Amino acid sequence: MLQPSIEVAPAALASHAAATVALRAAPVNNKRAIYFAWGFNMQIRRLGRTGLKVSEICLGTMTFANQCDERTSFAIMETAAEHGVFFVDTADAYPVPPTPETAGRTEEIIGKWLEGKRDQFVLATKCRIRVGHGANDEGLSRRHILKAGEDSLRRRPTE
Repeated sequence: MLQPSIEVAPAALASHAAATVALRAAPVNNKRAIYFAWGFNMQIRRLGRTGLKVSEICLGTMTFANQCDERTSFAIMETAAEHGVFFVDTADAYPVPPTPETAGRTEEIIGKWLEGKRDQFVLATKCRIRVGHGANDEGLSRRHILKAGEDSLRRRPTE
């Protein structure tokens, strides 16, 4: 029998918002699978000097919309939320492997799931990877960073 397991990187040890938790099928005897099952009490951490408070575990979403369909992605987010995870990490290029044709689909799934509960979660996103076919559709130029932020907000109409 398979049950979810997790890989944990405490947010307090991360240099930025890239701490992740990946839920995936694994044997029940996996010690990490027991982490949640034993009633782990989610800790709250400050995110650097931002003033934000986040769950110690951040849900990584790079498989949503490719390896995980929408239904599975929703189930993963629901399970994480039930266990106190309210910090969600994504990127404009997700799902992985990134292609200009699939860029942003993960954020669309997250946006659908967050409808009506957006104020309960801290969302982190990233940019740099190619998300289109244009010359400025990748990198860390001011233009690309601002467009990536605007596109991310559009895909997650939760504000």
